[in-house]
Formats: sequence, structure tokens, C-alpha cells
Amino acid sequence: MTATLKREAFLWALLCCSIVLCLTAGAASGQQLQKREENKIKEKVDKKCLEKPLETDNFKYIPQPTTVSVDLKRFAEGDLIRLCTRFGASYNRIIKWTPDDGEPGEETLQTEKEQYEITGLKPYTKVTITVFVRYTDENGDRHNAKDVERDTITDVDKPSAPRNLKIESFGKDDEGKVKATAVWEEPGVLNGPLDGYDFRICKVELCSDTHSQGCQDKRYTTQRLYTTTRLEQMKYYKVLLAGYNKRIEDKQEVVGMHAELCFRVPPKAVGPVRDFKVTCPSETNKITATWKLPQDNNAVPESYRVELVRDPGGQKEVYYDVDIQKACKNEDCIFSVEGLTAGNDYELILSPNYEDTGISDKGKCRVSGSAIAEDKKVKQTPGPTPAGKIPPPIAEDKTGEEKPDTSSVGKETPSHSGGKVGGSFLLIFAVMALKPIVVHN
Repeated sequence: MTATLKREAFLWALLCCSIVLCLTAGAASGQQLQKREENKIKEKVDKKCLEKPLETDNFKYIPQPTTVSVDLKRFAEGDLIRLCTRFGASYNRIIKWTPDDGEPGEETLQTEKEQYEITGLKPYTKVTITVFVRYTDENGDRHNAKDVERDTITDVDKPSAPRNLKIESFGKDDEGKVKATAVWEEPGVLNGPLDGYDFRICKVELCSDTHSQGCQDKRYTTQRLYTTTRLEQMKYYKVLLAGYNKRIEDKQEVVGMHAELCFRVPPKAVGPVRDFKVTCPSETNKITATWKLPQDNNAVPESYRVELVRDPGGQKEVYYDVDIQKACKNEDCIFSVEGLTAGNDYELILSPNYEDTGISDKGKCRVSGSAIAEDKKVKQTPGPTPAGKIPPPIAEDKTGEEKPDTSSVGKETPSHSGGKVGGSFLLIFAVMALKPIVVHN
């Protein structure tokens, strides 16, 4: 081996040794640094930082229907705070809330923030609010102060509109004039304890009239009925009804949505029917209504009107006049419509045969039996039926004896909204759509 080759080999060996020594030294240094880091002693926290600054002050709150505004006292400032918040240490305020009905929440606030609004709450709901100060030292450890807890109730809000507002009966007041009793069900959404109802009744020319007389007079009631007096026969009146809650702090009324009802006073007293019931006897393709006449004979109307609606809420309607003498035996009444399509929902609405009285009872059920095709002929009642007319109803008699109607019973009556205009067309359309006939057992 020449001298040159020997020298190059020596240099390469020296270089490799240097690299190995550097790597070994680096690894050893890294291990020592890691060991030092693991054995590092945590910085000692000044006790003063855990005393006065770490106290939670009382707070104020203002409840609203869906929010609570929390007012916090100004956080302490000065040299001690600056000393305790060096090297990444910090103070914060933690606010938590737990509603009886709803999701709990938590928020971390900077000490500069002196107000916080809790949102997403429900009206008239108890809420527990908790506030405390937290100190995070330079080591990352947390120190929580003793918390301050307060219970509150969100304020009330507007209730929804009362449901099923209707006139239950008409009678005579002490002066011999007509009185009317309105009844209803409470709102579906109360938003409070529901302190009462705001009832107004206004005289109008027609139900479509937006102007009214005497609607400024409020009448208050805590019951779900109200009797108004001194009404004029055959005149129209509009009822405006709303529930209200009283605010927790100032007791001011928060009036909810209004329910409206327009009615016409009948020419005589009309009482409510009793035990009204609608059934669809199995496999009969018919719907039957039964009821009892008012106990007061003077409150029995001259006749009733039955409205048949396929698929409640739909547009296809048929009206029948019901002769009390034929439909009722003593005080018990029964009325049926047959030839209906199986599987469909039908609704029967019974009301006195005076236009717009506001009195009605209704019920619905699903008809069962054999399917009736749309092109199947309607079963006719005894006797000829004029073309384009709905067969007249025959009242059901519990004796089982058929009594074909030869009077105006079952005569189709145009709805109030349609009048007589286009009556023949509506009747033909109703026959084609519903194909009902009225029968007796």
C-alpha cells in the first residue's frame, strides 16, 4: 500500500470516529436534559395569590322570559394582581347555569368582563346560577375559589291563543234580552301560571267587518267560560279572547295571542246538546251521530243542521237539515249517513239550524266496510230523487220502522260562505266526491 493510500485510509477512519463520538455525546446530552426537565421543581405559588384575589363576590341578575343577565363586580386590580399573573398565570371567572327544563351551560370569562347574558332559556323556568373565581398558576395548576350559587326564575311571556272557543248556549237574561255563554280550553303554551283571561265582545254588522263597536271594554275572568248579556236577536257579535300572565317584578299584564269567534244571536234561546257522540260502526260504510236534546225544552232549536266533511280539514262538504220530530224520540236523537268510502276519515258537525250561531258539536272517525268506487251509484232512499240532488236523509228510529222523508228534511242547504250562487254545481260535486246517503236502521 502506498503512502498516499495509507494517509487517505487514516483520514477516513478519523472522520468516522469523530462522527461516532459526536452522536454519542449528543445522545448523552439529550438524556441529561430530559432528566433535568423531569426532575425540575415546580415554582412555588405565593400564598397571597390564593387569598384575597381568589374570593368570589356576590352577583346580581335580571331575569327575562328567555334570558338572565348576570352583573358581576369589578375584579380587583393593583400590584398584587400584576405580581400573581406573571409568567402565564391568570385569573378567570367561571359561570355555570342549570335550568329545570333545558340544557345546562358553562362559560369562562376574563376578569375584565362584568356582565354576561345567559340565553336559550324557557319562560317561567327555574334556573340555578353558579359563579366562582379560578386561578391558574404558572405551573398550569388550577385553584378554584368557593362558589356563589343563586336560584332565579325566568320571567313570564305571552301565552298562545285559547283553544276551541265556542258559544255553548243562548238564554234570557234578567231583562228579558238574550244572553250567551262562551266556553273554551286553555292555551296550548302557557309560558307562565296563566293569571286569567281578557274577554271582549264587539257588535259588528257582519262577521267580515273589521270595525266593531264597544271593543274597548275588557272583561276579566279566571274561569274558562263567560256569560255576556243584553244581546240583540239576529245581530252579529265578535268575541276576542286572550290569556294573560303577570310579570314577576312589576305585575304588569302580558297579554297573549287572541282567539276570535263571530256569531249571530238566534231568534230564540238555544241550549247545548248532551252526550254528543260520533261513531263509525264496523263494516257498515256509514257514520252515525247520537245526542240528547237540551234539558230545557225552551232551549231546543226548531231544527239542527249536520255538516259532513271527508278527511277533517278538507274542502268537500255536504249539509243536511235534521227534523227533530223525525230524528229524535223523546230526548234521544240519532242521525246516520251511509254509502261512504271505507278507509277514509269523516267528521260530523252538529249545530242549530240558525246561521252563524257559533254553537256546534263535532266528532270524527274512520269508516270501515267494503270499498266503494268513485263511479259506483249512490244508494237511493225510497222515492224518486230529482237529478243533481243529494238524497234526503231519513232519521234513524230506534223502533226500526222506516220513515221516508217527504218534507224538507234532508234538503241540501248551501254553506254560509257560498250562499246559493253555484248551488247546483256544488251539490253535484259533493255527490260525486262523497256519495253519501242518509238511512235509518
